[in-house]
Amino acid sequence: MAPNLPLWQGYPFRDAFRRRLGLATVMENDANAAVWGVYAVELKRRPRSLIGVTLGTGVGGGLVMDGRLQRGVTGSAGEIGHTQVAFPGEPCSCGSRGCLEAYAGTRAILRAARRLLRARPRAGRVLRGLCPDPKDLTPKVLKIAADRGDRIAREVWERAGAALAIGLTNAVLLTNPEALVLMGGVSRAGHWILDPIRRVFRSRPYGTALRAVSLRCAADPNCGCVGAALLAWEERSCRR
Repeated sequence: MAPNLPLWQGYPFRDAFRRRLGLATVMENDANAAVWGVYAVELKRRPRSLIGVTLGTGVGGGLVMDGRLQRGVTGSAGEIGHTQVAFPGEPCSCGSRGCLEAYAGTRAILRAARRLLRARPRAGRVLRGLCPDPKDLTPKVLKIAADRGDRIAREVWERAGAALAIGLTNAVLLTNPEALVLMGGVSRAGHWILDPIRRVFRSRPYGTALRAVSLRCAADPNCGCVGAALLAWEERSCRR
Protein backbone atom coordinates (compact mmCIF):
# COMPACT_ATOMS: atom_id res chain seq x y z
CA MET A 1 0.00 0.00 0.00
CA ALA A 2 1.42 3.37 -1.08
CA PRO A 3 -1.07 6.18 -0.31
CA ASN A 4 0.86 8.76 -2.35
CA LEU A 5 1.23 6.44 -5.38
CA PRO A 6 -2.30 5.09 -5.84
CA LEU A 7 -1.79 3.99 -9.46
CA TRP A 8 0.96 1.61 -8.35
CA GLN A 9 -1.06 -0.13 -5.63
CA GLY A 10 -0.41 -3.87 -5.73
CA TYR A 11 2.00 -3.72 -8.68
CA PRO A 12 4.42 -6.71 -8.62
CA PHE A 13 7.63 -4.67 -8.87
CA ARG A 14 10.00 -7.49 -7.92
CA ASP A 15 8.70 -9.90 -10.53
CA ALA A 16 8.49 -7.21 -13.21
CA PHE A 17 12.09 -6.09 -12.74
CA ARG A 18 13.33 -9.66 -12.60
CA ARG A 19 11.65 -10.41 -15.93
CA ARG A 20 12.83 -7.22 -17.65
CA LEU A 21 16.40 -7.17 -16.34
CA GLY A 22 17.07 -10.84 -15.75
CA LEU A 23 18.57 -9.93 -12.38
CA ALA A 24 17.74 -10.75 -8.79
CA THR A 25 15.77 -7.82 -7.36
CA VAL A 26 15.46 -6.52 -3.82
CA MET A 27 12.25 -4.67 -2.92
CA GLU A 28 12.33 -2.19 -0.02
CA ASN A 29 10.37 0.73 1.39
CA ASP A 30 12.05 4.04 0.55
CA ALA A 31 12.18 5.19 4.17
CA ASN A 32 13.77 1.90 5.22
CA ALA A 33 16.37 2.32 2.48
CA ALA A 34 17.08 5.89 3.60
CA VAL A 35 17.47 5.04 7.27
CA TRP A 36 19.78 2.17 6.38
CA GLY A 37 21.90 4.48 4.25
CA VAL A 38 22.25 6.96 7.11
CA TYR A 39 22.93 4.20 9.62
CA ALA A 40 25.54 2.36 7.58
CA VAL A 41 27.39 5.24 5.90
CA GLU A 42 26.80 8.49 7.77
CA LEU A 43 26.70 7.04 11.30
CA LYS A 44 29.16 4.19 10.56
CA ARG A 45 26.80 1.68 12.26
CA ARG A 46 27.82 3.11 15.63
CA PRO A 47 24.45 3.60 17.36
CA ARG A 48 22.83 0.23 17.88
CA SER A 49 19.35 1.76 17.68
CA LEU A 50 18.04 4.47 15.38
CA ILE A 51 14.78 6.03 14.22
CA GLY A 52 14.90 7.64 10.79
CA VAL A 53 12.08 9.87 9.55
CA THR A 54 11.76 10.92 5.90
CA LEU A 55 10.09 14.28 5.39
CA GLY A 56 9.01 14.76 1.81
CA THR A 57 5.68 14.57 0.01
CA GLY A 58 4.64 12.36 2.89
CA VAL A 59 6.23 11.32 6.18
CA GLY A 60 7.89 7.93 6.33
CA GLY A 61 10.00 6.18 8.88
CA GLY A 62 12.40 3.34 9.49
CA LEU A 63 13.76 1.59 12.56
CA VAL A 64 17.13 0.05 13.27
CA MET A 65 17.26 -1.95 16.50
CA ASP A 66 20.31 -3.85 17.72
CA GLY A 67 21.97 -3.09 14.40
CA ARG A 68 19.20 -4.67 12.33
CA LEU A 69 16.62 -3.03 10.09
CA GLN A 70 13.15 -3.74 11.45
CA ARG A 71 10.44 -4.49 8.87
CA GLY A 72 7.65 -5.96 10.98
CA VAL A 73 5.18 -8.66 9.94
CA THR A 74 3.87 -6.83 6.85
CA GLY A 75 6.80 -4.51 6.14
CA SER A 76 5.04 -1.64 7.92
CA ALA A 77 7.35 -1.19 10.92
CA GLY A 78 8.29 2.45 11.49
CA GLU A 79 5.33 4.00 9.59
CA ILE A 80 5.35 7.02 11.85
CA GLY A 81 3.65 9.21 9.24
CA HIS A 82 0.36 7.40 9.78
CA THR A 83 0.38 7.50 13.56
CA GLN A 84 -2.29 9.86 14.87
CA VAL A 85 -1.28 13.22 16.36
CA ALA A 86 -4.71 14.96 16.34
CA PHE A 87 -8.35 13.90 16.67
CA PRO A 88 -10.23 13.96 14.43
CA GLY A 89 -7.67 16.12 12.64
CA GLU A 90 -6.85 16.98 9.04
CA PRO A 91 -7.57 14.38 6.33
CA CYS A 92 -4.60 12.27 5.22
CA SER A 93 -3.88 10.71 1.82
CA CYS A 94 -4.16 7.26 3.41
CA GLY A 95 -7.88 7.83 4.10
CA SER A 96 -7.54 8.46 7.85
CA ARG A 97 -7.60 11.77 9.70
CA GLY A 98 -5.14 13.31 12.12
CA CYS A 99 -2.07 11.47 10.80
CA LEU A 100 1.34 13.04 11.34
CA GLU A 101 1.74 13.22 7.55
CA ALA A 102 -1.27 15.55 7.39
CA TYR A 103 0.70 18.09 9.47
CA ALA A 104 4.39 17.59 8.67
CA GLY A 105 4.52 16.41 5.04
CA THR A 106 5.32 18.86 2.24
CA ARG A 107 1.70 19.19 1.13
CA ALA A 108 0.55 19.87 4.68
CA ILE A 109 3.26 22.47 5.28
CA LEU A 110 2.49 24.34 2.06
CA ARG A 111 -1.24 24.16 2.75
CA ALA A 112 -0.69 25.75 6.17
CA ALA A 113 1.47 28.49 4.62
CA ARG A 114 -1.20 29.36 2.03
CA ARG A 115 -3.90 29.50 4.70
CA LEU A 116 -1.86 31.88 6.82
CA LEU A 117 -1.00 34.07 3.83
CA ARG A 118 -4.69 34.44 3.04
CA ALA A 119 -5.59 35.21 6.65
CA ARG A 120 -2.66 37.57 7.42
CA PRO A 121 -1.17 38.85 4.15
CA ARG A 122 0.89 41.63 5.80
CA ALA A 123 2.75 39.16 7.99
CA GLY A 124 4.06 37.34 4.92
CA ARG A 125 5.62 40.20 2.98
CA VAL A 126 9.01 38.53 2.61
CA LEU A 127 7.40 35.28 1.55
CA ARG A 128 5.22 37.04 -1.03
CA GLY A 129 8.26 38.87 -2.35
CA LEU A 130 10.08 35.60 -2.87
CA CYS A 131 7.07 33.82 -4.29
CA PRO A 132 4.27 36.10 -5.55
CA ASP A 133 2.06 33.15 -6.51
CA PRO A 134 1.34 30.92 -3.47
CA LYS A 135 0.86 27.99 -5.85
CA ASP A 136 4.62 28.05 -6.48
CA LEU A 137 5.59 27.78 -2.80
CA THR A 138 8.16 25.14 -1.85
CA PRO A 139 9.79 24.15 1.46
CA LYS A 140 13.03 25.71 0.15
CA VAL A 141 11.30 29.08 -0.33
CA LEU A 142 9.78 28.82 3.16
CA LYS A 143 13.22 28.15 4.60
CA ILE A 144 14.73 31.18 2.85
CA ALA A 145 11.81 33.36 4.00
CA ALA A 146 12.24 32.18 7.59
CA ASP A 147 15.96 33.00 7.41
CA ARG A 148 15.00 36.53 6.31
CA GLY A 149 12.62 37.05 9.21
CA ASP A 150 9.23 36.33 7.60
CA ARG A 151 6.68 35.76 10.38
CA ILE A 152 4.41 33.48 8.36
CA ALA A 153 7.28 31.22 7.31
CA ARG A 154 8.58 30.96 10.87
CA GLU A 155 5.11 30.15 12.20
CA VAL A 156 4.64 27.44 9.58
CA TRP A 157 7.90 25.76 10.60
CA GLU A 158 7.00 26.10 14.27
CA ARG A 159 3.66 24.38 13.72
CA ALA A 160 5.12 21.61 11.58
CA GLY A 161 7.90 21.00 14.09
CA ALA A 162 5.46 20.91 17.02
CA ALA A 163 3.28 18.35 15.24
CA LEU A 164 6.32 16.31 14.29
CA ALA A 165 7.48 16.43 17.91
CA ILE A 166 4.28 14.69 19.04
CA GLY A 167 4.84 11.76 16.70
CA LEU A 168 8.55 11.60 17.50
CA THR A 169 7.90 11.72 21.24
CA ASN A 170 5.65 8.68 20.97
CA ALA A 171 8.19 6.83 18.80
CA VAL A 172 11.09 7.59 21.15
CA LEU A 173 9.15 6.55 24.25
CA LEU A 174 8.16 3.29 22.55
CA THR A 175 11.63 2.33 21.29
CA ASN A 176 14.14 4.33 23.40
CA PRO A 177 16.71 4.70 20.57
CA GLU A 178 20.17 6.21 20.71
CA ALA A 179 19.69 8.41 17.65
CA LEU A 180 16.89 10.11 15.73
CA VAL A 181 17.61 11.38 12.20
CA LEU A 182 15.40 13.50 9.95
CA MET A 183 15.83 12.94 6.21
CA GLY A 184 14.27 14.16 2.98
CA GLY A 185 13.66 17.57 1.42
CA VAL A 186 11.82 19.12 4.36
CA SER A 187 14.73 18.30 6.67
CA ARG A 188 16.78 20.87 4.68
CA ALA A 189 14.99 23.44 6.85
CA GLY A 190 17.57 22.55 9.51
CA HIS A 191 17.12 24.34 12.83
CA TRP A 192 13.69 25.70 11.81
CA ILE A 193 12.31 22.16 12.04
CA LEU A 194 14.68 20.88 14.75
CA ASP A 195 14.23 23.69 17.31
CA PRO A 196 10.48 23.12 17.97
CA ILE A 197 11.15 19.39 18.38
CA ARG A 198 13.92 20.03 20.88
CA ARG A 199 11.69 22.42 22.85
CA VAL A 200 8.94 19.79 23.11
CA PHE A 201 11.43 17.12 24.12
CA ARG A 202 12.86 19.35 26.88
CA SER A 203 9.38 20.25 28.17
CA ARG A 204 8.21 16.71 28.82
CA PRO A 205 8.34 15.80 32.54
CA TYR A 206 8.77 12.09 31.73
CA GLY A 207 11.64 12.78 29.39
CA THR A 208 14.59 10.49 30.20
CA ALA A 209 14.51 8.83 26.78
CA LEU A 210 13.84 12.15 25.02
CA ARG A 211 16.82 13.87 26.60
CA ALA A 212 19.13 10.93 25.88
CA VAL A 213 18.40 10.62 22.15
CA SER A 214 20.71 12.32 19.66
CA LEU A 215 18.62 14.42 17.23
CA ARG A 216 19.97 15.58 13.87
CA CYS A 217 19.24 16.04 10.15
CA ALA A 218 20.94 13.75 7.68
CA ALA A 219 23.86 15.33 5.85
CA ASP A 220 23.59 13.25 2.67
CA PRO A 221 20.52 14.03 0.52
CA ASN A 222 21.14 10.76 -1.37
CA CYS A 223 20.91 8.48 1.65
CA GLY A 224 17.91 6.64 0.15
CA CYS A 225 19.83 5.70 -3.01
CA VAL A 226 22.86 4.67 -0.96
CA GLY A 227 20.73 2.58 1.41
CA ALA A 228 18.92 0.83 -1.44
CA ALA A 229 22.23 -0.12 -3.05
CA LEU A 230 23.62 -1.36 0.26
CA LEU A 231 20.54 -3.46 1.03
CA ALA A 232 20.69 -5.09 -2.41
CA TRP A 233 24.42 -5.76 -2.07
CA GLU A 234 24.09 -7.14 1.45
CA GLU A 235 21.19 -9.43 0.55
CA ARG A 236 23.14 -10.76 -2.45
CA SER A 237 26.20 -11.35 -0.26
CA CYS A 238 24.10 -13.28 2.28
CA ARG A 239 22.82 -15.61 -0.45
CA ARG A 240 26.30 -16.67 -1.48
